Amino acid sequence: MRRPDRRPAQDRRRQAADADINYLTFLAETAKCDAAVAGRGLDEFADDAKAPTGKVSLRWVYIHVLEEYAQHTGHADLIREGIDGTTGA
Repeated sequence: MRRPDRRPAQDRRRQAADADINYLTFLAETAKCDAAVAGRGLDEFADDAKAPTGKVSLRWVYIHVLEEYAQHTGHADLIREGIDGTTGA
């Protein structure tokens, strides 16, 4: 019979510190993005060689980011449900 994985307190503290660093990095990157788009309109276009038209609007970028967050949040929720067996409310 396999024993449950019991992580030492030191590992949990390291993981918490890593999470804090990751969150602070996220906040710093978000601030850079906010500064980059300050004063720009949602329908303003920028060059994007990968886009079929060669350009994308700021509105498209925001929608794409929201779609990505929603998808990954859904994945994380499925993983959590598999671990603890509860479903979101």
